Amino acid sequence: MSIRSLVLWLFPLLTGVGVLNASTIAVTGFTQITGAGFYDAPASTFVASPTIGVVTITPEPTFLNALFNSANAPQYGPDVPGTGGGFGSDGVAGAVPLILNFSQPVAAFGATFVHIYPVFTDPSFTFPVSLRVFSGLDGTGTLLGSILDSAGGITFEGTPFADFRGLWSDSLDIRSAEIGGMGLSGGFLVDGYAISVVPTPEPIMGIATLFGLTGLGIFRRYAPKS
Repeated sequence: MSIRSLVLWLFPLLTGVGVLNASTIAVTGFTQITGAGFYDAPASTFVASPTIGVVTITPEPTFLNALFNSANAPQYGPDVPGTGGGFGSDGVAGAVPLILNFSQPVAAFGATFVHIYPVFTDPSFTFPVSLRVFSGLDGTGTLLGSILDSAGGITFEGTPFADFRGLWSDSLDIRSAEIGGMGLSGGFLVDGYAISVVPTPEPIMGIATLFGLTGLGIFRRYAPKS
């Protein structure tokens, strides 16, 4: 195994943050992203164009086929921001991906996803949700990273589940994001989303190398002597 491969293997184990490639990491909590601002979406099928800081987020399409409110998921808190309401796309009724364009490049994007199962014949919101970020507008250019959220094992008429997933780059290179359901009937519910124009503190491989070497040092220190 090469040093680079070993570093990329050790980094998630030591930090709890996944390395997707040489410039993007996956995050599972809002507070993990430096300088992030959050937009809490209202319960509506209309998807607004909010401004977070200096960045305006323009959706396509602007109308979806689902909304939700009063989703009292126990996971809500600093790392999973939201108020239990928002917009969505129902897979059984014909889910479509949501594209979000940014008025200027950002370093990080994330969203709070909600999973519920109130109607037995409609399991749309029990599937994981996909988040991808791109270097170009409208989901074009280079795919910079992707991540799936956890559906939380939601059951029929069970307690709602919420989680936060994000992608954070070491440079201002994200121009658009795509949110989509998984499978033929998978949909998604979004409570809100976050952006940051602050790149990761230093190049990710530098951070990974630091933690990787630390891990190697610990391993060597405690490894049994032959």
